[in-house]
Amino acid sequence: MELKQLQYFLAVAEHLNFSRAAEALYISQPALSYQIAELERELGTELFLRDRRKVYLTTAGAGLIKPAQEALEASNRLLQLAQNKFPVQEETAAELRIGFDSTEDHFEATGVTEQIARLGLACPELQLEMTRAPFPECADQVIYGDMDVAFLILRHKEHLPPDLTCKTVYRSRIVMVVRADCPAQTCMEAVESQELILVGEKPRGNSRILKVLENMKLDPNIRRVDSMPAGFTYAQMGKGIMLLSEIYFQQHRYPGLKAIQIPDEAAVITHVAVWNRNNRNPMVQKLLDRFD
Repeated sequence: MELKQLQYFLAVAEHLNFSRAAEALYISQPALSYQIAELERELGTELFLRDRRKVYLTTAGAGLIKPAQEALEASNRLLQLAQNKFPVQEETAAELRIGFDSTEDHFEATGVTEQIARLGLACPELQLEMTRAPFPECADQVIYGDMDVAFLILRHKEHLPPDLTCKTVYRSRIVMVVRADCPAQTCMEAVESQELILVGEKPRGNSRILKVLENMKLDPNIRRVDSMPAGFTYAQMGKGIMLLSEIYFQQHRYPGLKAIQIPDEAAVITHVAVWNRNNRNPMVQKLLDRFD
């Protein structure tokens, strides 16, 4: 049994809805369902009853709520005690563990990698450990002290877990991408004439895309593909729409495609550096200062 599984259990118990709980946890619904099933298997009992309309706590599930809350609170107290008892000393700190949100792949275009490189050059003794991982894994590792700082991508009005502190390092927008000779000039015209392409390997990105269109009251027909190359192929054939980060589109300048601006505020993407407020590694602040 993992603490993460207890956190997931409490989220489902709070929302009594797997989709809303998964969104609150920044993970896909299948991943959440799998973790709950694993927890039930380890405990040897069902925690939830499910039908087509609602999720219900079983007697065992209701009885697990308080112990799960107490276990997570005890874990947080232990972490804080360890950090206070064994603080990182500035004169010996020479390691910085950095995470990158795998939702996007263009941190070099936002200036993030340049500032990390400059810190490395300014501090020759510094050892950099850099990891690319899904949003929830980065957040968890920062919370539990396995990462010092992570660079994450936030959707419009999206919030971080309360244990994390963040600093905005860059803002971008989502744009609608279609074949260059597509006659559509607005998002509505594009959605009415073509299918929206959703890439299976980007579940968090897909959730963000659907939120943007829902906010604009657009209801597209959807074509699901299993990879970004497949998505680009259909878009370049004029058989689908993709929604991409504007900086991602500008950086790669895909041939045969054009971008249509999305005016809605839901299209805003915020790039943030996040860290645990109890982290005492002085290199974290030195890196953050470079984004002033």
